[in-house]
Amino acid sequence: MMTSGKMVTRSPIAARRIALGIVVGAAALLTATTALASSDANVNAKLTPSVGTSNARGKAKLKLKSAKRGKFTVSAGRLAPGHTFDVVVGGVKVGSFQTDGGGSGRVRFSTKPHGAESMLGFDPRGMSVSVRDAEGGDDDLGTDIPADNPGDGACCVTNGDGETECEDVNADACATAGGTVAASASCLPDPCATTPPSGTTVCCTNETHDEESESECEHEVSDADCAAAGGLVVEATSCDPNPCQATPAPDVFACCIAHAGGGGDDGGDGEGGDDGDHHGGDHQHGEACAPSGPACRLKTADACTAAGGTLTAATSCTPDPCSAGSPSGAFLEVSPGF
Repeated sequence: MMTSGKMVTRSPIAARRIALGIVVGAAALLTATTALASSDANVNAKLTPSVGTSNARGKAKLKLKSAKRGKFTVSAGRLAPGHTFDVVVGGVKVGSFQTDGGGSGRVRFSTKPHGAESMLGFDPRGMSVSVRDAEGGDDDLGTDIPADNPGDGACCVTNGDGETECEDVNADACATAGGTVAASASCLPDPCATTPPSGTTVCCTNETHDEESESECEHEVSDADCAAAGGLVVEATSCDPNPCQATPAPDVFACCIAHAGGGGDDGGDGEGGDDGDHHGGDHQHGEACAPSGPACRLKTADACTAAGGTLTAATSCTPDPCSAGSPSGAFLEVSPGF
């Protein structure tokens, strides 16, 4: 080796130490790089129809190529044609679509939207997704997206350009890469973003991520603040009217339908369960009734009348208000304006 015009000869031990240092340094760099290698997410969930829309079909697809780059699509078919439907994620309205003449429609979200795509500023994993009638408030299709987060968290790391980026990795990998663990478990919305919002998005929050609490809207909130609040970033220019609040589900009451015959399907309108769940399952409430007696179904006032039933003041079929021996009394008919 030449140093200031002189040849310097290193001992074999020194040479091995230098080589070892180079290998260790390369290994450390490889470890940090591997730590930031986020896993791709590819979720394809089938949407389950409600009782009243048993012919409906739908899918929810999530494709993330990196921690903060990907697409989310909700598509549906065999719905009412020429009708508007809201897409509700975690109790928050994130978009809507109108069905064509055949009853099909879809909405696309992207982290880098183009054309008709909407902004993907939320991570649907671990949340409920439903396609809701924008007028009546019934959930015609729905499912729960698996909580599959391969990185187990969000990490804010400074890149070579001095910019802070979000990586989908766990706390140990984040520390190895010299990053900071973010309060959010996902990079959507970006918990590391420091730039002000564009003015075309708002932050929607829902305390319980379901129908138990109302969705609230905040304007001029950064993605990082929205992520810290457990919110979803959606496209909107104002919070008035509230773009986060979906059409509320209609009020349903116990409807006594004569000669319904036990637990058979009476062609209900989707209000089939005490808990208000419209995503399928066993929604029938007449099993305790005699085969020739009236069966109890949860329905809206109009749907009960259309089915030839008798509307009661009860909001549950347990205990059965249609039974003659019920503590609440059988056939507690209420006025049409109830």
